[in-house]
Amino acid sequence: MIYHFTSHSSFSKPFIAVMAAFSRKHGTPVTIVYSTRNEPTDLARRVRFAIERIRRLAKGKGPLRHGLPVLQTNDVNSPVFYERISNEDVGIVTGFNQIFRSQVLYRFGFVVNVHPSVLPLYRGPVPVQSCLLNGEQMTGFTLHKMTEKIDSGEILFQGTVSMQGIADVDVLSSLIGQKASHVLVQYLEQTLRGDRWQVATADAKTVYRTHVPYARAPAKRPMLVPTGNDE
Repeated sequence: MIYHFTSHSSFSKPFIAVMAAFSRKHGTPVTIVYSTRNEPTDLARRVRFAIERIRRLAKGKGPLRHGLPVLQTNDVNSPVFYERISNEDVGIVTGFNQIFRSQVLYRFGFVVNVHPSVLPLYRGPVPVQSCLLNGEQMTGFTLHKMTEKIDSGEILFQGTVSMQGIADVDVLSSLIGQKASHVLVQYLEQTLRGDRWQVATADAKTVYRTHVPYARAPAKRPMLVPTGNDE
């Protein structure tokens, strides 16, 4: 069984299609796992969130269109989820917003992550946005084994992507995801055959002009409260 921990982001979507094709080709079961960690808590936003999810299903979007089963979890480290995993299972992470504890990671046969930057630069949750804001001309992705430390672990492959003429986060995220998803499938196929994987790395300091170690999400602006003394 392959558990694909992912999200509805533009970066993550290309992986679902290629994993569905991989599953059909090799007869390997693939289950998509979504996080509910950051779902809205107030009722009105939860209703809108649910309506949007139904709309996606009605239009045949997402993993169900490809015939892949879906799980949702608020805590990937919970005992319930831990008991689902065996050492014959494989974990794939593409844009999942939860941190795996060591006991869960080592329960799998192996777990790999695809990060949308050339590590070790632009680690963190928003590398694509940060690259655009910093006026980078090139970016890329990193396929690496997962450890308890975020965006670390043995690097398996790094590829580069030109940002020339791209100013939209979703467009760039999707492009990175498309290129990275095919590398991921190649890695899985070679691993299944028992072939030796050829590691390929890139020099992050050459790829990027701005050497940002960690791409943080922008701080939310405080809400301004009218005082009634604006005249």
